[in-house]
Amino acid sequence: MSNLLKPVLEAEWHQLELSYQHLRKHTQKDQQRLMLSIHNYGLLEPIMVVAAATEHWTVIDGYLRIKAMRALKSDTIKITIWESSVAEALVHAYRTNQSRTWDYFEEACLVQELKSLHNYSQVELAQQLGKSESWVSYRLQLLESLPDFIRDAMLQGYLSAWTASRVLVPFARANQDAAKRLLSYLLSHTHSTRELQEFYHHYLKSNNKVREQLLIFPQLFFKTLEFSKQNQCLQKDLSLSPQAIWENKLEEIGYRLDALQSMFHAVFYHQQNKEEYMMLEKCWQKIFTQINTLNRRIYESVTFNPSSISTTSSGTKQA
Repeated sequence: MSNLLKPVLEAEWHQLELSYQHLRKHTQKDQQRLMLSIHNYGLLEPIMVVAAATEHWTVIDGYLRIKAMRALKSDTIKITIWESSVAEALVHAYRTNQSRTWDYFEEACLVQELKSLHNYSQVELAQQLGKSESWVSYRLQLLESLPDFIRDAMLQGYLSAWTASRVLVPFARANQDAAKRLLSYLLSHTHSTRELQEFYHHYLKSNNKVREQLLIFPQLFFKTLEFSKQNQCLQKDLSLSPQAIWENKLEEIGYRLDALQSMFHAVFYHQQNKEEYMMLEKCWQKIFTQINTLNRRIYESVTFNPSSISTTSSGTKQA
């Protein structure tokens, strides 16, 4: 493989061809985490490109870095130019894996890309990617089994490969309308893989009437599941005094506030979209109001002078 590496250069956005961004999936959280890292430490790794035309380059690896840098209002990005064909560069990006690990849906997209547009045979794909022929065959079959509406949701980063293959694809095989309804719900609600697995197993064990209700009101199932978990936590808390529970819950809030502080600059930034800012600020104000309400209740409940209990660890009043 011809892959002489040229020095790092700076490229403007109009010079980049984003022909392969469909190969990798990125969520909003991924972008915000990277924005925070770039804000704190700068862009540590240039993106990988190959020559497309005079002073224009095709991006091979680094699409999340591009999204993060553009969101941070940067005019340019560092690039490393590889002197090789696009196909060779794609194989190299996969084998060296300089960024996030590829999930098997992304691998399937890469395999299909190399096979259909770059004329690799399945034997050549196995050799180039360092995999077995059965591995290549499975990745190709995975894409063939995906309905378009599921594939589109995955490409846009709304759906994980696990949720698609373990939950929605089985749903779609039995009832495509049911799969579409569940996907519509999942596009605006986030649940763990464990919760989705419990939903699917409950659906399989249910009769047709219950299944219909699960698809019409999936939120009821997940609320019931959350209520059950809260009851389990409550049972554990019953062994503690109310004061100990209070302290534990406040410690949890403290950890979460520290996390919010650490990601502040990735969430609120210069020249931010007004609608996005208003939405994020509204979320904060809701919590801030709850804190203020609780704070007022605490001081309204005090029937003595608070300064009278300000003591040092030895029990004497502080000066």
